[in-house]
Amino acid sequence: MGELTEWLVIIGLLFLGLYTMYTIKNEKNDYLKTAVTFNFNSLSFLIPKWWTQTHSETDYASFERKDTRYDWIAKFYYFVDETGTPIEQLFKEKIVELNLIFDRDSGVIYNPTDFKDNPYVKENLIEIVRIEGTATEDEVERVYFDGILYRFVKTGECIFCSSRSGVLNGGIEGPFFEEAILKFGVVV
Repeated sequence: MGELTEWLVIIGLLFLGLYTMYTIKNEKNDYLKTAVTFNFNSLSFLIPKWWTQTHSETDYASFERKDTRYDWIAKFYYFVDETGTPIEQLFKEKIVELNLIFDRDSGVIYNPTDFKDNPYVKENLIEIVRIEGTATEDEVERVYFDGILYRFVKTGECIFCSSRSGVLNGGIEGPFFEEAILKFGVVV
């Protein structure tokens, strides 16, 4: 009887593993079906329904997971650049303000040319720059950070979005944050 029980446990674990793989595979599609529209100044984002808005002002908003204990937060900032500073320089200044030092071997930097297929970039309405990867914050804490800066070419309006989490939690909300920031729309 012991051998039959062992086989039933093994088969049960295999089915549980298959179900988990199926759920994870469909998570992104489920997110898109149930996403909530979040308008922030001139941009519109599809936010997962499980994100809780923890702050809301004209120039700042934040979201967190209140249903779990994940060390994660997404922040959205609005400001106007009247100096005409190159977008890459503006982005570097934001990273310095946050006191982040990225790991040389794990960060991915997306330059404005990496977004040339985006319709808003093609029409020369928006410039975009992005970085994601592991970093050290305040010279002590290890974090996973994903940040993007949008700038409207004609008006200088900027929106800086960031996702910050503990290194191990970066893979949990990171893909949903990435979907939200890359599938944006312009609010007319």
